Amino acid sequence: MSTQTSKSDVLIWDSEFPAPSNYQVVILWRQFADSGQEVSCISLPEYIELHADRLHDRFLGFVHDLGNTQIKGKSVQDHLAVTPSMSYWWMTLFASTRWNDSSRTTDAIKLLALEEILNSRSWVELELASEDRSIQHSIQRLCIANGKSFRSDPIPKQKSKRSGVIRKFSLVVSAHLVLIRQILWLVSVRPLRLTTESSQIMIFDYLMRFDVDQSRDGNFVSQYWNLLIEKFSKKRLRATWVHQFIESSATPSAKSAQQLLSKINKKKDTTHYLFESRLSLRIVFQTLKTYWRLVLSVPNSAAMSRAFVPSDSKLDLWPLFAHEWDQSLLGTTAMRHCILISTIQSSLATIPHCPLGMYLMENQPWEMALIDAWKANGHGQLIGVVNAPIRFWDLRHFVDRRSISKDGANRIRFRPTPDRIAVNSLISRTLLEKSGVSPEKIVDVEALMYQYLDRSVESDEQRADDLLILGDFFTLPTNRLLNIVQESLLKMPKIGKVWFKPHPFDSGPWPINESLGIVITNDLLPDIFKKCSIVIAASSSTSSLEAYCANKNVISILDPAIMNYSPLRNLSDAVFVSNSSELSLELSKSHQRNTNRIDSLLHLNSDLKLWTVLLGL
Repeated sequence: MSTQTSKSDVLIWDSEFPAPSNYQVVILWRQFADSGQEVSCISLPEYIELHADRLHDRFLGFVHDLGNTQIKGKSVQDHLAVTPSMSYWWMTLFASTRWNDSSRTTDAIKLLALEEILNSRSWVELELASEDRSIQHSIQRLCIANGKSFRSDPIPKQKSKRSGVIRKFSLVVSAHLVLIRQILWLVSVRPLRLTTESSQIMIFDYLMRFDVDQSRDGNFVSQYWNLLIEKFSKKRLRATWVHQFIESSATPSAKSAQQLLSKINKKKDTTHYLFESRLSLRIVFQTLKTYWRLVLSVPNSAAMSRAFVPSDSKLDLWPLFAHEWDQSLLGTTAMRHCILISTIQSSLATIPHCPLGMYLMENQPWEMALIDAWKANGHGQLIGVVNAPIRFWDLRHFVDRRSISKDGANRIRFRPTPDRIAVNSLISRTLLEKSGVSPEKIVDVEALMYQYLDRSVESDEQRADDLLILGDFFTLPTNRLLNIVQESLLKMPKIGKVWFKPHPFDSGPWPINESLGIVITNDLLPDIFKKCSIVIAASSSTSSLEAYCANKNVISILDPAIMNYSPLRNLSDAVFVSNSSELSLELSKSHQRNTNRIDSLLHLNSDLKLWTVLLGL
């Protein structure tokens, strides 16, 4: 922060430390407001929750407008058309509205909220305390556009045109190195082969949440599909499974994953492949053709930077998204996506007609390529399966209403969508319908991963007094969660054994205080729930709803660095805390059972009647 002695009207405080008190107003970037603070503070995380619907829709509208921005007589979507029916726009990291530790979507929404706050006040000078150069650039440009003074640490000068050319050249070189690496890495992976007998159903998912020990014996037991696999087997349904490779201790490489699937493939009526497979010369050529078509058609950075200004706004969000835009269109991400496009197109063009397809629906970039290739090659009905309840701030599941096609056609203008969307929760149906998805397109099915909850109440009286901490997908939010929990536990009498279950894809390290005796466990949640009565979860954890439906006392900890991604967000009796003091207070209370019925949250029926009707089993 600036060392000058005079103070500005407004201070934006991007720090976890207490804000200084000698400003007219302090806007907290990643803190909640403390009622005991001397200075007048406005918390951006709290403001966003207060105006969530409007800001949610504003950002989605901004994404839509950007894709339809006209540059040299064509929209951005048209510039990025990579097949006759689909625009690569829908595969860019920006249009995917993903959320992870490198996504800037949260920061963009905070900037939209900041502009609203500033527009409602009289101010002359703004000071920013932040080490984030992208945020510095955006806020400085906002001040200049409004004719206001801006103070902060010095911002590095704009890179020269020559350095920009060198940077782009470096991105292109890195992209081609990725192609070479993939050729060598996937050489042992069998491609989807042409067979004389077509599959009756193809299922696309991730190679995770499956029983590794069972697979070594030739059995495929998946948490994702659970009882549905048994129905396929009883009906002698010819199924082809295509798995997206996920690196794990059980499958550290594509080669080891292929070896595991080869054992499973010895069973009859089922065949398993990896999504990305050995690259033929034809696929390599098509990949390079698609990649260079992108490189040569991408609007230049100057034109794109002007498009990253939301309507009715003076915000310039290009500094936030410039890096991921270049990665999506020129760098290693672009090449990986082009490999996916070519591999999927080749695979689905060479297999016999398949009447039915299903895939785990999260609106990831590979899903856009799958939908386009599936429909372009004339296969049958395609169903997107939403495996976990949708969360309001998980923007991957939403687009502006203007980006939704009523008939699923024109995948250049509209986001590619499956024929049907299968949801296992009233929460998901409500959110999708509210976003503009036609109710007729949505179909209710049983929650395959959560069927054990239908029997959880039977053993509810045998609950133990242990406490369970559920980690986040990403390490940083998990560590913030652990710090709050441990600070609270140090102040309280011992309340039983404390268990910590990290997310399967978070390998740490975690700041665990050994004096508290916290036990790290990788057991399945149904087994851990038998030991615990209280569950503390990150607000972004989808498992918090699972714990809630298992009749546990769930306390979700809000993280001001991100939005409230909790699936419990709108439940009347859901408990949220923001610091260790609030957590201690909740832990000291005598908790009551949840008031919501499980069947109002998840569709549970071990007979899978809804699935049976949908798939005609």
